[in-house]
Amino acid sequence: MDNNNYIFSEFVNYVNEIVAYYERGCEEKYEPIKSDLRVLNEKINDSDLYLGVVGSFSSGKSTFINSVIHKNLLPTDAVQGTTVAASVLKRSDHSDLEISYLDGSRKTYSMDSAELKRKYQIDTDANKYEEKKRLTWWMRFIIWIKRIFGISTNDIKTEADSTRLNLFKKIISTEEMANDVSCVTLYYENANIPHNIAMVDTPGTESLNKRHNEVTKNAIDNICDAIVVIIPYDEPVSEELLEYVNNNLESHKQECIFVVTKVELLGDFEELPRLISVIKRRLENGLSINDAVVIPMPTLLHLKTVDDEMTTKFLDNIDEAEKHELLNMYEDGIEKINKILNEKRRNYIVHKIVSVCDRVETRLRTNLTKVVVDYDEENKQLQKDLVPELGIFENRANDVIGSMAKTRIGRLDGELSFINMIFSDFRAEMEKKIENCSSSQDLLYSLSYDLSPYFSNSQKKATVLLNDIANSLNKQIQELRSEYLKQYSRCGVSGNAGQIPKMTGSLIIQDMKDECERILQSTIGNVSSAIRSDTSGFFKKVKSFFLNPFAKHKEMALSQISGAIDDIKDVVFTYISQEVRNSITSMKNQGIQLIKRMLEMDRPLVNNYLNSTNVKINENTKNREITQQYIDGLAKYRNSMKEVV
Repeated sequence: MDNNNYIFSEFVNYVNEIVAYYERGCEEKYEPIKSDLRVLNEKINDSDLYLGVVGSFSSGKSTFINSVIHKNLLPTDAVQGTTVAASVLKRSDHSDLEISYLDGSRKTYSMDSAELKRKYQIDTDANKYEEKKRLTWWMRFIIWIKRIFGISTNDIKTEADSTRLNLFKKIISTEEMANDVSCVTLYYENANIPHNIAMVDTPGTESLNKRHNEVTKNAIDNICDAIVVIIPYDEPVSEELLEYVNNNLESHKQECIFVVTKVELLGDFEELPRLISVIKRRLENGLSINDAVVIPMPTLLHLKTVDDEMTTKFLDNIDEAEKHELLNMYEDGIEKINKILNEKRRNYIVHKIVSVCDRVETRLRTNLTKVVVDYDEENKQLQKDLVPELGIFENRANDVIGSMAKTRIGRLDGELSFINMIFSDFRAEMEKKIENCSSSQDLLYSLSYDLSPYFSNSQKKATVLLNDIANSLNKQIQELRSEYLKQYSRCGVSGNAGQIPKMTGSLIIQDMKDECERILQSTIGNVSSAIRSDTSGFFKKVKSFFLNPFAKHKEMALSQISGAIDDIKDVVFTYISQEVRNSITSMKNQGIQLIKRMLEMDRPLVNNYLNSTNVKINENTKNREITQQYIDGLAKYRNSMKEVV
């Protein structure tokens, strides 16, 4: 075992490291593993082989153990009650009693006698004396001193042993006392207990009491290295026993030792070989095992022979020759059991340790696999909750605002059609004035026009158009803000975007007005000059009297002034169009700046969120990798330990 202890101890240290890393906040989840680790530590540091004795009620489990130790120690009769807690008998050079509780705590009689006697209401004449010598070393010191001075110590040992044994029997056979007990270990100064072999008695396998079954299962899983299955001679291999072994001793059944007890009560001893043959066949068929080890043992007869305190009379009628043969059969059985245990001792113990290690590895791997899944799920959620870099949103917002501005600029020719309508009205007014003239002279007087109303109307219409565009851009900015708040709300952003201001200034500047006035006045001057040229001077007046050039003058005025209006309209259209374009571009830039300022105000919050989330993702990824490395490490240990087996 020493050569193998290293890998087992290393495994325990490795698991302790893992549990310490992951149990915080999940203590309950890791408690079964810590409990298994305590079992492992004990198994690794305990060189004893633990022989579990399993069987149904009244099958002779306790009688078998009593016969081995040559003492009717364990309760066997109905008055005392059957075993209700796992009990362990260990050979020792000093007597003591250790009680292991379900919560992992322990009490020993040598250290806690007063407390135990109060708890379990053990009252003896030696109590007062026992309380004074609670510690084992102190007890030994007192005994040693008494021996030096030739003072008898039998009273001390006898009374102490009696109290311990009474407490031991009371706990393992009393349901109320055993309900919080995992097992009771009696360290016993008994030379008949084999060296380095501890005997483990368990409750009956057919108990309807759930706690009894749990006690037996705990003993099998955590205490017993090898198993003796007790089969009563008068109930050979019941279906219940086969079912129990198949369900609870699957990993042990090929190595189980099957002991047929109380064969001395068989009426016809010549039937014994056939009975053993039947039992062996039923075991091999029912358990699907090869070469089952079946040993008949007259346990009651042997116990009566070796224990003077046994006063039973029902075995006295056995013939001496048969009795001698039966006792030899018992000794042969004990020798065979010892031989099997000695030959397979290492395998039994290593197999048990590896079995517990395997259980620890399975439980821990299950926990760690869930941790890996949790890390993956958390990272999926974190990735889902991640927000884009602000630059991505900003670029998209700029594209949306720029696209909208571009669209409105692309529609300007149609949206500025009001200029054509305004100057169409101007043309209609001009034509009406000219049409209403009755002479060239009237025409000369009518050639005066005020462009201010048309400029003012153009300004109003352009202002309405620009304000509509501003409203559209502001609406788009608010939609982007809403989208931003929705997308980045988990960052705690405020999303204060602001608005593009409405149009307040004038688009029509004096230079444009002067240009239009120049065009109009130049045209009017040309028309007026032409009319005057045809009507000034004596001869031209006479000529005009006979030829009447009014119609020609009227047509000329209509044509040239209409052309001038077209030129003015083009100037106004070109100018306003350019100004509106510039205003839209300006509004676009203002919108982009509003978005930028909003993002700059919230950038620290978003960056902090992104940084903390990415740190968490990286931590999860790292921890996941660490966890997976632990899982892989556990698999390597598992493979290494299987090689040991």
